[in-house]
Amino acid sequence: MAIIKNANANAENGLPMYTGYIDETTHIHIIDGNSEMGKGIYNYSTLAGNSALIKKDGIVITDIEGTCGHHCANCEKICYARNYSKKNHRGVIPAYIDNTLLLRGDRDKFFKELEDFFHYNMVGCFRPHVSGEFIDYDHFERMCKFIAKHKETQFYCYTEAEEYVDRAEDEGIIPDNFIVWISCCDKLRESNPRNHRLVYLDNGKNPNPAFKGMFHCPKNTPEGKKSGVTCSMCKTCPYGKAGGKGKEIRELAIWMH
Repeated sequence: MAIIKNANANAENGLPMYTGYIDETTHIHIIDGNSEMGKGIYNYSTLAGNSALIKKDGIVITDIEGTCGHHCANCEKICYARNYSKKNHRGVIPAYIDNTLLLRGDRDKFFKELEDFFHYNMVGCFRPHVSGEFIDYDHFERMCKFIAKHKETQFYCYTEAEEYVDRAEDEGIIPDNFIVWISCCDKLRESNPRNHRLVYLDNGKNPNPAFKGMFHCPKNTPEGKKSGVTCSMCKTCPYGKAGGKGKEIRELAIWMH
């Protein structure tokens, strides 16, 4: 990866700990899930937010602009992705930088390498941008076209870029195997008649009841009986283990998918 690490970065000189540039060593970074999502939920991430990523002590982790495009006013303060990036910058920031630079500077290479990954791996479920956002409409449109070619894979995402989803719906390009949730982190969107995609009601606190019953865990039949399928066999539910926090959280995560 074409990442420059600055060992002399400190709060006084304002130099970033990590910066980067595109060259032949810049490649897409895809991971196979985590303890919260479950292994087997392949995904990529980009830099979250819009402003520089700065630690509490004032040290700039990276000054490369994030991908969130000012879609919401207050989420940088509470964003789990930015907080996670600050805490685990050694492990994630270089990969997030590479993905961000490729999507901004060489999008053809990004999607070519994504296609190559699907060719050489069995991908049952994929989530674009766990951290970050769709950079522009072209990014979202190309993802929809990519997904349409991989009908055997389930794709899902959470996005604040409601205008991209609306446009794609108007153009009829969102594939059936792409579940798009409109997340609502700091405001309730009542103006859009297509609020059926809204994940949360009441300013991001309460799940939208319209989604209940849309999904069921393959461990159980729709009637609630055991099917014999285990989480390790299935690997298609983004919250399959629900963090071990109990049946209610598991059921909530399943129907929100």
